[in-house]
Amino acid sequence: MAELAIFKKAYKYLEDNQCPSKMLSCSLRIGPTVDGTAKIWHLEEKTGASIVVTCPPPFIDQVMNFEDEKAIVYETDKIHEDIPKDVMDKLMRVPYFERAYAEDGYTRDEYNTHPALQRTAEQFSKATEEMVSFADKCL
Repeated sequence: MAELAIFKKAYKYLEDNQCPSKMLSCSLRIGPTVDGTAKIWHLEEKTGASIVVTCPPPFIDQVMNFEDEKAIVYETDKIHEDIPKDVMDKLMRVPYFERAYAEDGYTRDEYNTHPALQRTAEQFSKATEEMVSFADKCL
C-alpha cells in the first residue's frame, strides 16, 4: 500500500495542478492475498487513471491465467479513492515513508542518492541493457 499511497497522491497532485504529464506504473506484480483471495492491486487500485503501464512478461502470464478471475475488482475511478485511514496511520509511523509521502520530504539531491532509488535505477539500467542486447540479436 505504500507504493499505491504515494502513486495516488502524486497522481492527484498532477491532476489538481493541471501538470501536463503522464505517470508510469511499472514492474507490476500480483498481490496481495486478502482473506485467502489473490488480488492485483497494482491494476485494481489504479483504474480510471490516465497512465502508462509496463508489465513484465511473467505478470502478463499470471493475469491471463489468473485462477479466480471474478476476484479481480475494477471499480470506476479507483485511482481517486483514498488509502484506508488505518493503513495510512501505520505507514506514517515509518520515518522514510512519512518523509517520502510529504511533498517536500526529500530534496532532489537526497532523492537521487536514496538507496532504494539507486537500486531501482540499477535494475532499470540492467533491464534496458538486456532488452537492447535481445533486440540486437534479433536484428
